[in-house]
Amino acid sequence: MASAFRKPSSPDINVQLGDAALAGVKSTASYVGGLGTAFATLPEDFLGETGADLATVENGLVATRAQALVPNQLDTIVKQVQAAVSGGSSSAADTAAQLTALKSYLDELGTADPAVKSVAVYQSAENAVAVLATSANPVAFAQLVGSLGDLSTWFTAQPAAFYFAPSSVKPTADQVVAQQAMAAARTRLPDELDRLAANFHDTLYAPPDLRAAYVSTDGTVVRLYVTTTTNPYDTNSFQTVRDLRALLATDPGRFGADAQVTVQSYVGGSTAEFADVQDTISADFLRVAAITIAGILIVLILLLRALVAPVYLVLTVLLSYAMSLSVSAIILQHLFGQPGMNYFIPLMVFVLLVALGSDYNIFLMSRVREESATRGLLPGIRVASARTGTVITSAGLILAGTFGALVTSPLQLLFQVGLAVALGVLIDTFVVRSLLVPAITAFVGERAWWPFHRRGA
Repeated sequence: MASAFRKPSSPDINVQLGDAALAGVKSTASYVGGLGTAFATLPEDFLGETGADLATVENGLVATRAQALVPNQLDTIVKQVQAAVSGGSSSAADTAAQLTALKSYLDELGTADPAVKSVAVYQSAENAVAVLATSANPVAFAQLVGSLGDLSTWFTAQPAAFYFAPSSVKPTADQVVAQQAMAAARTRLPDELDRLAANFHDTLYAPPDLRAAYVSTDGTVVRLYVTTTTNPYDTNSFQTVRDLRALLATDPGRFGADAQVTVQSYVGGSTAEFADVQDTISADFLRVAAITIAGILIVLILLLRALVAPVYLVLTVLLSYAMSLSVSAIILQHLFGQPGMNYFIPLMVFVLLVALGSDYNIFLMSRVREESATRGLLPGIRVASARTGTVITSAGLILAGTFGALVTSPLQLLFQVGLAVALGVLIDTFVVRSLLVPAITAFVGERAWWPFHRRGA
């Protein structure tokens, strides 16, 4: 509370006198008044002194805003010029001094708001002042009065109020006294608010003007806002939501020390929604993975008429998937400085890489089985690898290039999908399908076709 009444950090008078500044003072005054109503044991002198100084600052701010409004200043200047020039009571020296002050005012106004220099009525007022400085021209005087009035109208029509504190216009004695009183009250308020705050430790209080935003009209529902210290969309914030839900499930709290009504609590908001999406995707991933692997295994068993080969072929697909995610995570974190992978990535990449890897498995192993039927296993592997290598390599390069184009996307999700799938396809093409699968098949030997098609050694 007290920080709002420290020395303003911005020298801009439009910030110091703007609507936000006045609203802050009014809100603080309302808050302090609510404390006096809610806590009858508070020292009366604390509230009295603080309330009086807040009222002084508020009234002084309202008066200063009125004095600093350019239309009000121009209207006052018009009246002074009319009284001095047309009334005939001022000497030539006084009139010249007023014209000099008016010229200084217009110059300062043009410096403070450069946009006004291009306004026709501003230029007309400057020209009239220049003419009157050399001779008492009635036409120039009428032009000056009319131009100042039109300039006041122009400022009034602007969408935002413009506050101005010219050095060429001296405040009256009453204005000086009011400004001094406001400055003194503003100086005392930080200590007064700090002393008032010292009366509270862990006390909770919802001021009347804020209570409607947190408490329902019937008083049975309360809404609290929780802000995480981490990015609201990263895994740490998601875990905070889960921890909060677990805490509320085990200790929901009650209304008052002796109340018997248990609180029903719910955690919502965008962070909670994304945490629920992540949990749903994680649960779906296990089901999708199990169904996909089982389906691919059945297809490979029927195609190869074997049990051993389909098992290690599926394992190589999973190895390719794990390698692509691991390498992608290292690149994203250490090369691009990203915090990690989006939680959508594992499921999306799994479906794509498992499907593509299984296709390459079928291309290679079906040809190995055909060639080994007449040539023997090892020659069959060499011939099959040579004859399918061009097709698999070409398809892999084209597919990796296609998904690699997503890396140019400014969207982080598409960038990560493109990187992970492109890496996975390249690993599957040049490591798993070209080296690992032929090596495992050669190592397993004829047992790869067990039990339906066992060949002699």
